[in-house]
Amino acid sequence: MQITSIKNSLALTFFVAAGLASFTASAQNIDLSLSKNTSLELKQKASSFTTVLHGRTETTPAKLNRTLSDVLSQSDQIIVLSKKSIPFDSAEAITAIARIPSSKKPDGFCGAGHEDYLLFIKVQKHQLRLVDKALIQSCLHNVSLESDNGSDDPKDAVASGTFPIIAQFKAMSPPDYEVKELQAKIEEHKITIEQQQAH
Repeated sequence: MQITSIKNSLALTFFVAAGLASFTASAQNIDLSLSKNTSLELKQKASSFTTVLHGRTETTPAKLNRTLSDVLSQSDQIIVLSKKSIPFDSAEAITAIARIPSSKKPDGFCGAGHEDYLLFIKVQKHQLRLVDKALIQSCLHNVSLESDNGSDDPKDAVASGTFPIIAQFKAMSPPDYEVKELQAKIEEHKITIEQQQAH
């Protein structure tokens, strides 16, 4: 997926599965509720990606910082973990997963694999800024979400959490590939991943 001008006008479809919203490189649209009667609309069609903020009286293109633009432009799928934003740092934030192909060579090592990054994105006024990202599944580094044994769809393995926990998931990694219950949380504007606490 390639990010182009935020002024593009796009007509798209919308779907939510298991409480998660996602779009792939075909053509889809995600609406997220923000505070103060506004919503954030992520629009994507073919190789164009735009974001729009809808207020009570106006619609405004939203600007992405360069780091977020770079991540999204490499992704072939974006999965938003919740349809509602989180209050964060005198603004709001959303949590998403960006699926980036592991290799540009489909016949090479990890040619069909993905590197899945958890993204924490701050939404303030008309700006979207990537606060931090963390690798949660990787063909190149042998880290697998539990869904890798079935659907290979992160929507089936990752759930949103209650802030400061932003995601919960099960993953396996070398050397023992034991399934571990993990959580990602925000600490001082950084994503940290740790084992879930026993209840």
